[in-house]
Amino acid sequence: MKISKQQLKSIIQEVLPPHLKKHFNKDGSAKAHNPMGYEIKDVTPPGYGPGVEAAWIPWLEERGLSVEDLDDLARFTGAPDRNWLPAEPPADGMDGPADIEFWARNKKARIKEGKMKITKRQLRRIIREELLREQQEGWDQIHGRAADYAPSLSMAKLGIEKTLQHAKRRRDDATADPELSFMADDADDLESIASQFEHEVSQGASPGSFSVELRSSASRLDTAVRDDIHPNLYYSLFPELL
Repeated sequence: MKISKQQLKSIIQEVLPPHLKKHFNKDGSAKAHNPMGYEIKDVTPPGYGPGVEAAWIPWLEERGLSVEDLDDLARFTGAPDRNWLPAEPPADGMDGPADIEFWARNKKARIKEGKMKITKRQLRRIIREELLREQQEGWDQIHGRAADYAPSLSMAKLGIEKTLQHAKRRRDDATADPELSFMADDADDLESIASQFEHEVSQGASPGSFSVELRSSASRLDTAVRDDIHPNLYYSLFPELL
């Protein structure tokens, strides 16, 4: 069965936990985030902007495509998104040097190749299982008297990658400047913590259950080095500090 973008938003809304629902509007769109209260001005050039969809819909439908494909078309032409497309489809099929008819033929072929039949019930189950997998065993949960949620498993894994990047930077600095040779030891410490964290995660560890040894290794670091442990990794080790 075909599921529209709006239907997909509704399905996801149904299975989202309460602490995530607050970040979305009832129509499934993300709530605007402007905590600093900056003034937002529309600098879209004349002839471009959100109104372009209506003019492009017939052209897309004739080629077996939908309005959801407009951003992909925009990127094909070199524009950042659909708001930079011409106000209506060019009669000659060319947007500057970009052959949009060529794009349409290839896009339709890729859609046919990638189609997979899935029911709403199956989609709900897939989303729910993924959310539960991320939340089980302490991930993405409140710990103790913390005011915020611990990182999810996927965010913690990103923390491993970022921590290793910081370790590499310290090692590169130590290699480039003999006076900074001590930073090689810092890199060893960061790499050791990231490696042990990854190992314990693979063994089923989660926020609140990491080994005392690992937590101690992280807490003993000098402040400057400890700050190079990515927050997603650090707060997985110490969720009670959130």
